[in-house]
Amino acid sequence: MRIFLIILNLFSSINLHSNPQKNEIIALITSNEIIVDGIEDEIWLKADSVDNFIQYDPIFNSSPSERTVAKVLVDDDNIYFLIKAYVSKSKLVLNKGMRDQMTGDIVSVMLDTKDDKKTAYKFAVSASGVKMDCKILEDGRQRDYSWNGIWEAESKVYEWGYLVEMKIPFKTLMYDPTLDYWKIDFDRWIPDLREDIYWTEHQLNGGMRISNFRKLKFENFKPNKSGLNIELFPSFITKADYITDKKYKFSYEPGFNAFINPSPSFSATLTVNPDFAQIEADPFNFNISRYESYLREARPFFTEGNEYFAASGKDNNINFYQPIEFFYSRRIGKSLKKNIVVPIDYGTKLFGNFFSYEYGALIAHTSEVSYKVDTLIYNEPAAFFSVARLKRNIFDNSSLGFLFAGKFTSQYENFVADFDGILRGDNSQFAYQFAQSSYNNKKDYAASAGFTQVSDNWTFALRARHIGNNFNISQIGFAPWIGTSELAVVGGPIFRYNNMLLKKLNIYVGGNIYYEELDKFADKNLFCGANFNFSNKFGFELSTEFGTQKDNSIKYDSYSGNFFFWISSFTEWNINAWINYSKSFNFARDYLGYLASSGFSFNYKASNSFKVGINYRTFIELDNNKNIDQIIYNGRPYISLTPFNNLNFYLYVDNTLTSLTKKIEAARVGFLASYNYSTKSWIYVALNDGYSLNDNLKLDLNFRSSIIKINYLIYL
Repeated sequence: MRIFLIILNLFSSINLHSNPQKNEIIALITSNEIIVDGIEDEIWLKADSVDNFIQYDPIFNSSPSERTVAKVLVDDDNIYFLIKAYVSKSKLVLNKGMRDQMTGDIVSVMLDTKDDKKTAYKFAVSASGVKMDCKILEDGRQRDYSWNGIWEAESKVYEWGYLVEMKIPFKTLMYDPTLDYWKIDFDRWIPDLREDIYWTEHQLNGGMRISNFRKLKFENFKPNKSGLNIELFPSFITKADYITDKKYKFSYEPGFNAFINPSPSFSATLTVNPDFAQIEADPFNFNISRYESYLREARPFFTEGNEYFAASGKDNNINFYQPIEFFYSRRIGKSLKKNIVVPIDYGTKLFGNFFSYEYGALIAHTSEVSYKVDTLIYNEPAAFFSVARLKRNIFDNSSLGFLFAGKFTSQYENFVADFDGILRGDNSQFAYQFAQSSYNNKKDYAASAGFTQVSDNWTFALRARHIGNNFNISQIGFAPWIGTSELAVVGGPIFRYNNMLLKKLNIYVGGNIYYEELDKFADKNLFCGANFNFSNKFGFELSTEFGTQKDNSIKYDSYSGNFFFWISSFTEWNINAWINYSKSFNFARDYLGYLASSGFSFNYKASNSFKVGINYRTFIELDNNKNIDQIIYNGRPYISLTPFNNLNFYLYVDNTLTSLTKKIEAARVGFLASYNYSTKSWIYVALNDGYSLNDNLKLDLNFRSSIIKINYLIYL
């Protein structure tokens, strides 16, 4: 039988497109056991298959350079996929990696399990066997890599290419149990050719869209979750924190997390004495603006299911309109001065779907903290946080939503109520928000809206935002731009060229009006730019902005120029570099001046398991006479070793040097060993040292922290 299968493989590779018009795939049910081992057993002969893939990049809508075949089967508890990727074995890129961190040849399957045309699961496997999963949001405009499902996969390399098998339990997914079909697409990345192919034909400038997915039809069968579907995560954390005079504080804490999915449309999260801290510290932050910097969330408790709480409308492809974040989870367990973090006593949340509704709720409690800065003593009161979210899907691919988020203490109450929504068309979307805040009964309003339209040869976007003078969500959300209003528009043509060195040219022009109540003035700016994409793996962008502004009672003509460059081999190395020069107000030094900045990032994959790289930035602050006030240099070299899949050693050194002292003023050394030893089960060993310059211009150890964290999945 094995000889017969080999002959069948050779025969099927002759024709690149045996089913050129096929737009659905049927999942046949089987009662036989399917062994996930990267081998096409006899049972796969009965499976339906598709091979009419189409190239998205680099030559849109052309036939793929290599053949791909995808098959599907189901049993009572699981859905199975087999993907055969034909390519010469010598051209395969077989890199080792960690879960959700893969490079090389990759195949994936994407499932819209509710046919809501805006959310989907993605499961990807590299030719070397590395797994990746995520949720795709906003009709393909965003990715949430914090989601981790429970599923199996194996890959095996052959002379003709490689084969991937996947086994995905129904109970690891949330889906509509009334449907006898899902929506599906397959994707394949061929790095040697820089070629991206899909089963579904997507729009050229819009990118991959869930609303375009084809049909996965269940024949005489509907998915059915079975079992308790409870994920229990007992954990153990030990820490050693440096205090002073070579003294350390040791702590040992057990923890417990539970993720409960009793139905296809309901999930809940419970934590007891959890470790909410992130393993790796935030990178160096340079900020001379009037407003605080935004920090991304990296703590697992808050990232799990965060799409249920997020506002609609964020588009990472264009990145022009960003909705206001009325719930900003970094406010819970926030960092205070001198590396003091507010401890979180407990937290729990639930989220899910009910018919056309999505819902989410979160509660958390933090302890009281007293801390000293210089000679002053501050107090952060104990607080109770609550968040509630309800969203209703309307039409085919749109929604209406309501959000409530609040922080309650013995000293103050801060909460916000928000109505938001989004209307999506084939090539466009319109998102909006309207909210009222309350801080100790002092209320005000905020609103934002954004419209984008993308076609194959044109891009247009508009955004508007107003935040009232007394709108305050400083304890629960992120909207530091109090007393401001903005209207901005941008658009321009896209030129595409076939069989030329220049592949795509995007030209854009726009402008904005930005009013700040603090200055009682409306800044007016115009900007333009051009983005060049070349077919041999490099490109650059030039942009400029100029206008009239007023800051701290000083009215002036502002301008800026920007240059960004990228080049990549796609298999071994890549380089990104940028240069910026601007005239603007320096709020950190309280003067009108100039800022010149530049930076680059470089990484090189020396082998399929070893990578080195560096991120480097320079900031030059100049006064109004263009005299240099200070130069800041920040570099972060790193090395990464992955001896085998799911084990990684990562070492970095973050140094900040200034021209004032001509010495390193701050340094951070970090080491992280990560081992994904079983499904959703990890061992972390993290070491972090922080140094700062003292009055004698010597580096002092500012903090030292060592963490060992172990968690284990018990799946019921």
